[in-house]
Order: sequence, then C-alpha cells, then structure tokens
Amino acid sequence: MAQKQNQKVTILYRDSYIANLFEGVDRLHSAASDGKMHELTSLTPQEMTSWLQELVYTAQETISEINRQSVRKEVVLRVIDPNKRD
Repeated sequence: MAQKQNQKVTILYRDSYIANLFEGVDRLHSAASDGKMHELTSLTPQEMTSWLQELVYTAQETISEINRQSVRKEVVLRVIDPNKRD
C-alpha cells in the first residue's frame, strides 16, 4: 500500500504580489509619461514595448481562462423526467 506524502503548497500570488506587480507597471507608466524611462531601465523603448505587449496579452488570456473556468463551474444540469407532463 502506498503511503500518502504530505506536500507543502506555496501560494505565490497573494494580494501583495499582485499589488507589487501593479506598482512596478505604474512606475513604468509614470516614467514614460515624464520622459524618464532611461532612469528606470536600460531596455530600449522597443524592448520595453515588446515586454509590455507580452504582459498585456498574457493578462488578457489569464482573464479569459478565469472567466471560462467560472462559467464551467456555474453550469447547472437538470434531470428532466420524460414521463412528467406539464
């Protein structure tokens, strides 16, 4: 008989992690608005734009997947009695 192993699960995406991610992107936005991107990064504008587009795409896909999962969980199956007449 196989023994059950206790596996420790580490939750990576707490509110604080998402808040820090948002803060980083918000700082990039402020620097871009002020024309000071060079103070925050050595990436070229094209490289930064490419990274941000990847982040936006991945975030949108993640939202779609979360919404799809929510819809799947909300599906209600009903049994219809073929002998019952209304």
